[in-house]
Amino acid sequence: MALSRKVRATFATMKLLTKVGVLPSAQRAAALPVAKRLAFGPGPRMTGKVPDVPSYDVQVPTRDGAEVRVRVYAPEGATAPVLYAHGGGFAIGGLKACDHICRRLAVEGHAVVVSVEYRLAPEHRFPGPLNDCEDALDWLLAQGWDAARLVVGGDSAGGNLAAALSLRLRDRGTPQAGQLLIYPAVDMTLSTPGARSYRGVGLSSTELELCADLYVGEGDRTDPFCSPLLAPDLSGLAPALVITVDHDPLHDEGVAYAGRLLEAGVPTRLLEVVDHVHGSFSVPSMYSGIDEVHEQMAGFVRDPSGVRA
Repeated sequence: MALSRKVRATFATMKLLTKVGVLPSAQRAAALPVAKRLAFGPGPRMTGKVPDVPSYDVQVPTRDGAEVRVRVYAPEGATAPVLYAHGGGFAIGGLKACDHICRRLAVEGHAVVVSVEYRLAPEHRFPGPLNDCEDALDWLLAQGWDAARLVVGGDSAGGNLAAALSLRLRDRGTPQAGQLLIYPAVDMTLSTPGARSYRGVGLSSTELELCADLYVGEGDRTDPFCSPLLAPDLSGLAPALVITVDHDPLHDEGVAYAGRLLEAGVPTRLLEVVDHVHGSFSVPSMYSGIDEVHEQMAGFVRDPSGVRA
């Protein structure tokens, strides 16, 4: 598909700056101190104007005696909870990475959005980040919001965590209204054609392999909670909105996951966004059509049951 001149020029400039060392490569970025990696996120010029919404941070205890920070976006009168996990290849990013996305979801979806700053790989490999998200989810459920309307969501690596957490919630019998998966990484074996041979702009197959290595290490990449696409049974999961973009090595696995959900009888909608590169939601001012996609996301958060199998 065609990309705008602005997007192509931006990626060409970024490639050049990375080559000469002005911008860090993915490998170098993942090796930075944790505090710097947590602070990664787009600036106002890249996000554009985002809505104001009351927010506050909470330190949530984890099962291993540590704490993770969550940020709660709480529009007045909202009671439907959303747990959101940011992207960044499991190794980069924190609350700042998805602040603009969460603000829009909270206001436009009229929901209480809880963004979780899970601990990063490689210091905390699988299933550590997933455990952090589940612990944050349990804290969310104890706050008295309308748990029957719970939506779990995330983008890229966060989409992986959201899909895996949805499997855990099904298995433990916790009700869930929906799962919002934005260009999710759901196959750590990198077995889809796109993951193996993508040659387009943006995220590369080599960077995918790096992210998988950082997250899983010597662990089992076929574990369903690591690679939800490989789960033997997807029945009984919450309705899903799966969003893919066409310039993305993860495109094929997102489409495949939506297909498997439908085959399992899970109400699912696949929304394929053209002329976008992986990560476009992080820098929305570069892309057209973002507002329309946010409308679809907000509608799903308000009523996940509107999705049909």
